[in-house]
Parts: sequence; C-alpha cells; structure tokens
Amino acid sequence: MIKDMTIDMYMELLASDEPTIGGGTAAALSSAMGASLVMMVANLSIGRKKYAEFEPVFTEVLEKMRAVQSILLDKADEDKASFESVMQAFRLPKSNEEEISVRNKAIEDATKQATLVPLSVAMWAIEVTKNAIPLIEHGNVNARSDGLVGAQLASAGFAGAIYNVKINLAAIDDKNFVSEIEEKIQAAISQMSVFESMWRRLAG
Repeated sequence: MIKDMTIDMYMELLASDEPTIGGGTAAALSSAMGASLVMMVANLSIGRKKYAEFEPVFTEVLEKMRAVQSILLDKADEDKASFESVMQAFRLPKSNEEEISVRNKAIEDATKQATLVPLSVAMWAIEVTKNAIPLIEHGNVNARSDGLVGAQLASAGFAGAIYNVKINLAAIDDKNFVSEIEEKIQAAISQMSVFESMWRRLAG
C-alpha cells in the first residue's frame, strides 16, 4: 500500500516510468497532507485560553480531518488500482468480434471507475479546504501559515484530481455518464472556488 511506503520509496516510484503511481495518487496525497496540516493547527489551538471560544469548532474539525485524511490515503491506493484495471482491460485479447466487444466493455467499465476515484478525491479536497478556514481565521496565530499551506495543498489536490477526471472522460463513450460527471465537475469547481476565495482573502 502507498501509505506504508517510506517517502523516499514513494518519490522514487513517482519519478519512475511506472505508470500506476502518478498524478492521481499525488492529488490524493496532497489533499491528505492538507488535512494533516489542518489537524496540526487544531492541535496547537485546543487547550489554550486564548482560543477557548472556538475550541468546540477546532475539536470538531480535528475529528473530521482525521477521518478525511484516512480516506484520502486509501484513495491513493484506489487510484493506483483503478488505473491498473484499465491497463489490464487493454491487454484483453481482440482477435475476433466477440473478444473485441468484451474488451471494449471492460475498458469502458474500468475507465468509468478510474474517473470516479479522482472525482471522489476532489470532493474530499473540498472538505479539507472548507475546514481549514476556521482554523486559519480563529486558530493559533503562530500556526496560521501551516493552515494556509494545508488549504493550498488541498486546492492543488483538487485541481489535480479534476485533471484526472477530465482526461478519463475523454476516453468514455457513454454520453450520459460523461454528461453526469461533467455536471458534477462544474458543481465541484463552483463550490471549491468559494472556499478558495475565502482562505486566499484570509492569507492577505
């Protein structure tokens, strides 16, 4: 599993010509690191008199981000597995019409799944960005920059995930599926833009 790798192992594999660890896993891990930094600011704010007014908010965000961080780490492995499934589908035999039909369906189904995984990453990245905002605004001022980095990492993870969704959509023939996902992309981008404008305004 990717989360069990050392940083050196992961970075070396990411830089290699191995195609199954790439931008999709990086987007998930970027968002997971964002969640970790939001948790850091929460931990540095909870239990301090100066920030007692917002402690219930910080505690809630801490618990949310702990769960989201775990989900995003799992999504990195899901992204790897979904891309491997696409490659396996392309390796299916195609020597006659029946085999071609089976292969085409397998490719379509695998590509759909490979589209849904980064879409899910994008939605969780929105959660990280949204929850970073109260920590940036009301949390420990000495860790404010850490909260901003967390929001930036989640924003980068979101953008990366959307890139992966779009490139997969281009290879899918099911127009209804494509239309449905495109609508979800636009809704997600609109939602994320609101939170991005909020934390960027707080950054000054």
